[in-house]
Amino acid sequence: MPSNFVPPTVLAPEDHQRVLARNLALWIQGAVAQAQPVVVVVAGPPGSGKSTTAEVIHAVLNRRGGAVRIGSDLYKRAHRDYEELLQTDVRTAGAGVRTDVRQWQAEVEAYARSARLDVVLELALADPAEARATSALYRLAGYRLELVVLAVAEALTQLSVLDRFFDEEGGGRYVSWENQDGCTAGLPGTLAVVEAERLFDRVAVARRGLEPLYDNELVDDHWMRRPAADAAFRKEQLRPWSAPRTRTFRRDLVRAEVLVHDERLPADRRLAVSRDAERAAAAAEPVRRIASPLPGAPGTGYHRLSAGQHTWTFDDLIAPTFLRRATFRPDPMVVYLVGEPGARQLEARRMLRRSMRPGTVLIDPDLLRGHHPDHFQLIQDTPRIADELVRPDGDAWQAEAEAYVRERRGDLLIEADFISVEDFLASAARFARARYRIEVVAMAARAADSRQRTLVDHARALDLDVMTALATPAAHARACRTAADIVIASAADPKISAVRVIDGDHQALGQGRWAAWAHTAGRRRPYTEQEAAGFHAIQRALLRKLPRMRDEIVGITAQAQPLMPAPWRARPVEQGPGGPVRLPLPRTAAGSLCP
Repeated sequence: MPSNFVPPTVLAPEDHQRVLARNLALWIQGAVAQAQPVVVVVAGPPGSGKSTTAEVIHAVLNRRGGAVRIGSDLYKRAHRDYEELLQTDVRTAGAGVRTDVRQWQAEVEAYARSARLDVVLELALADPAEARATSALYRLAGYRLELVVLAVAEALTQLSVLDRFFDEEGGGRYVSWENQDGCTAGLPGTLAVVEAERLFDRVAVARRGLEPLYDNELVDDHWMRRPAADAAFRKEQLRPWSAPRTRTFRRDLVRAEVLVHDERLPADRRLAVSRDAERAAAAAEPVRRIASPLPGAPGTGYHRLSAGQHTWTFDDLIAPTFLRRATFRPDPMVVYLVGEPGARQLEARRMLRRSMRPGTVLIDPDLLRGHHPDHFQLIQDTPRIADELVRPDGDAWQAEAEAYVRERRGDLLIEADFISVEDFLASAARFARARYRIEVVAMAARAADSRQRTLVDHARALDLDVMTALATPAAHARACRTAADIVIASAADPKISAVRVIDGDHQALGQGRWAAWAHTAGRRRPYTEQEAAGFHAIQRALLRKLPRMRDEIVGITAQAQPLMPAPWRARPVEQGPGGPVRLPLPRTAAGSLCP
């Protein structure tokens, strides 16, 4: 027997009945008899939100004239010894009054059934026997039976139990791990029995807030849809979290950990739940997002997918859609298309795909990032950094896509969007070990031109009421540096068979050992008069179309200035031959300068 065991405190029969007589009118207050009474059972593990949901359903049923809300937690404080038991040991207080509390609940239910009152009943429903017994009693009394099951992630229920324990006056309701786990594990099996044996007239599964997930109803003793309440419950429990939910959970977890270690609270209460916060964190591991550092505020992002969601996205969405066309080749090859945003890679990509063998697989980082569940909303909210926020998963998917096709020895065309030249070299080395022929095609575009083109594409999308991702100037500059480094490294790497540099019109500028020189020369090529006129015309149009981005547009103009022909360059401020001239100032009569 555990050292903290407290024997149940059972009231004498007359004391038990005295408490019932004194409180029954209060416990059924406002309820009225119904011609067709209804019992709504609200089920779920501890911490799933049964009490809050029962209050909402109770308010709805009250519109029929009044209803009774029944739950064992409502009667604990009616026991004269409960407060003393709480002070002795919060972990055993509930067990100490359980006998009388459950008997009061049964007696209130019996009275409600005899009076044909509508009932809102809170149950854990972890045992099929409990479901069968409850159903039989209310069916015999002529009730319509409805069941609402709350499906909540296990980590959230554990954390809610902990919050409730500290928040309630005088110490909250303690829930042991055995009770928590038993209710969570037993409920799906009970749901399967409920539908198989038609124990209720209607079964619904919902999230907190009564957001519906599943609804089934008996019509002529047959379910309207295939029974699957247990599957709906499990699916919601295992549903991967979103970034906001992960952020909220982490914030609430920190708050709970502070409460657990707050020395101002009684030591026994802190000790009772000292490990519950860690347990909630452990339960969240399979479904929560992975935190990652951000360079700016708020400093931490929660857009990295959990391992399960990341794998599911690749296996069920990316691989079947984009990679299954891979064709086995005895002499496979991979071509990297290198260039910063706005360097006209789309046209070059089409040209290369037409020239490559049938079955070549295209790996486009933008398409991969688009499979991230947050990407679309991030583009609406933060288009300048949306791609960077989902990059960890996008880069991982790219590595997995490369491996997928490489194992099948198919040809690939990869639109390179590497953070650094080291990432590119690591990717190329993996293909070299698999005996692939490796080629690099680099786009040589002036930085000002490619930046301008990203703004043009963005403005055109806005005309169609579409928001698109838009790289920041810093991200664009980083991409330019990385592209140049890749060309230099490729030309010096014997594993890479060919390096070619082309311009936006697909004209060859150089290859092999001259590739780095050709790439630099293409980026520094002076504007012709015609090109300069076209560039500035577009700049003026962008200023009209994107007035909020004026500083960035002006910055692009300044970046292009050194390559402009003389008539298009900004004139320097001219000074007189003698430098600054001192002008005489009038003096007052006293000889001082005028104010």
